[in-house]
Amino acid sequence: LFREAITRDEKSATAHYWYGEHLSKTGRYSDSVAHMQRAINLDPTYLPPQTDIAFSVLHFRDYEGAAARFRTAWDKGLRSLTSWQGNFVTSLLLDDPEVAHGWVDAGPLPEPAKVMLHRLVAVQLEGVADADLVQDLLNAPGGEYRFLMWATALLGDLDKTFEIANERLDRGHMLDTRPLWNPAITALHARPEFIALLDRLGYIEYWEAVGWGDICRPHGDEIVCDSAALTPERLQQVLETGQTKHSL
Repeated sequence: LFREAITRDEKSATAHYWYGEHLSKTGRYSDSVAHMQRAINLDPTYLPPQTDIAFSVLHFRDYEGAAARFRTAWDKGLRSLTSWQGNFVTSLLLDDPEVAHGWVDAGPLPEPAKVMLHRLVAVQLEGVADADLVQDLLNAPGGEYRFLMWATALLGDLDKTFEIANERLDRGHMLDTRPLWNPAITALHARPEFIALLDRLGYIEYWEAVGWGDICRPHGDEIVCDSAALTPERLQQVLETGQTKHSL
C-alpha cells in the first residue's frame, strides 16, 4: 500500500516519510534514508521526518551527522519526546558525559526519571558501578517499552530485552523494533532469540518476499544479522544517489 501510494503521487512527502519509517522498522536502512530524504526535499518544513531520518543516520554510525540532525529538529521547535530521545542517545554514542547530562536535564521528563537517566550516563560514560540500575529502570513507573528494550540491551541484560519484547507481543500489542537495530547493542543480533523474534514478527517472510535489508540475510540454512554494511560511506552513497535497488 505504501508503494502504491508513492506510485500514485510521487510528490507526497507524507507517503515517503511513513514508508521510510516502515522500512527502518524492518531493518532496511538504506531504503529508509532514501525515502525520508525524499520527504524532506519535497517539504523542508515537515519536521517529523527530520528526526526519523536522524535515527536512520545514527544506524550508519554517523553519530556526528545524526546529532546535527537531531539538534536542528529540536532547535526548529520539534520538542517531542522522540526528538529529545534522539539527542540524548547520540550524546551517549558520542561519549560526551557533560552533554548527555545536559540533555537529561532538558528532557520533558519527571524528576525521578531524570535521576535514573543521570545514573545511566554515569554507568555508561563515567565508569560508575550500579548493580541495581536495570531493575530500578524496570520498576520505575511509566517506563516506555522502546526505551527499556534499548537500555537493558545497552546495560548488557539481553535476556531482559527479549523478555520485554516477547511479553509485549504476548499481550497482543504492536512492537516497534527500531531500538533493537541500534549499533550500540549489536551483541543482541547474534543471539538465536533475536532471529526467533524476527520470525515471530513475520520479518523473515517479509524479506523473502520484498528483498533482504542491510542487517539480516540468509547464510546457508540460517539467518545471519550484523550491521557491518551500515557505514558512513554507505550512507553518503545513498544520500547522493537518492535511491537503492530495493527503494520500492
